Amino acid sequence: MTEQIDKRIAALEQEIAELKHQKIAILQRQVAEIQSSLSGAPAAAPAVKAARGTKAPKPEKAAKPAKPAKAGGPKRRGRRPGKRIPDEVALANIKKLVVAAGKEGISGRKVSQETGLFYQRVVGLLDANFKKTGERKWTRYFAK
Repeated sequence: MTEQIDKRIAALEQEIAELKHQKIAILQRQVAEIQSSLSGAPAAAPAVKAARGTKAPKPEKAAKPAKPAKAGGPKRRGRRPGKRIPDEVALANIKKLVVAAGKEGISGRKVSQETGLFYQRVVGLLDANFKKTGERKWTRYFAK
């Protein structure tokens, strides 16, 4: 009894596969007709069903329109460079913050965050132009 059921299932699966191929052929014809009506070219011949056990040839794809090449080259990674600020302007901004900090002083990190300048640049300017106390993260800068 189970053999009969297995044979019936195999026959139904084969019938389903054939119906799917027929439906695909119908849909391909409809797509070809629509494409020909849009482009004004004659309709392409429908795809021929391949023999069992062989693959059907794939229909040729329409050529894609060429995209214009980008003028920038490959995309760069990382942060975009900011607008270059002269040392005099950066030093003026830093001086305002250091003077406002008063007796407590101010850290290089806080100055960097407040001004929007890179930390390494800020520390270099602070070391050259202001009085420094402490080490590492306890370093504070004061007006001379």
